[in-house]
Amino acid sequence: TLEWTANYYLTKDKHDMKVLAGYSYQDFTSTGFRAENSNFSSDAFTYNKLSNGTWDKNTPGQMMDSWKGRNQLAALFARVNYSYDDTYLLSASVRYEGSSKFGKDNKWGAFPAASAGWRISNMSFMKDIRNIDDLKLRFGFGIAGRQDFDRYTALATYSGAGQWLADGQWIQVFGAGNNPNPNLGWEKSINYNLGVDYSFFSGRLNGSVDFFLRQSKDMIYNYTAPVPPLISSEIWMNVG
Repeated sequence: TLEWTANYYLTKDKHDMKVLAGYSYQDFTSTGFRAENSNFSSDAFTYNKLSNGTWDKNTPGQMMDSWKGRNQLAALFARVNYSYDDTYLLSASVRYEGSSKFGKDNKWGAFPAASAGWRISNMSFMKDIRNIDDLKLRFGFGIAGRQDFDRYTALATYSGAGQWLADGQWIQVFGAGNNPNPNLGWEKSINYNLGVDYSFFSGRLNGSVDFFLRQSKDMIYNYTAPVPPLISSEIWMNVG
């Protein structure tokens, strides 16, 4: 994981501003290996002498397997927070993100967000009201991207297609593993939020009340596909 960020702060009179910009890169790699055998002459070795087993060579199967998977996630991002007299609050951000999991035509997506707040307790008409320490009204909007599904889902892959007996030997057969989808892209979550933060009686009573609306768009789902013309009976698509 790499996270590079730059920050800038400005305070002048009643104005306060904070700016952040950065770049993020994440690289995920997983590898695995397994081996198995059976029909051992003795259990004394436990798993330390796998070659002692007499696996039935005439039965189709795999005694060993290994695998490797990799995917990357990269993003450029920026955020601006502004406050006037700690009473009027504004925030805006954007994240331009790319994932190797998606199809070649839709690897990148832009996800903006913005929010505004009004600290009512700082207004002059609130000064004579006792027992109100803090009262803030806020509204927010944002779009978030989702890429939490298996790597290589959008790509054409090969996978094991069973065993084939040829010249007295069982041979591993490989075939098409899935239906590729070069158009598979980001699933989006669109969020609206309206909330109130409060603190009363010298901090003895405080909390928040929130109302939010969340809508999913271009949901990623595994749908039934016709064979032919496709080579597999399922395909991942942005439909929901």
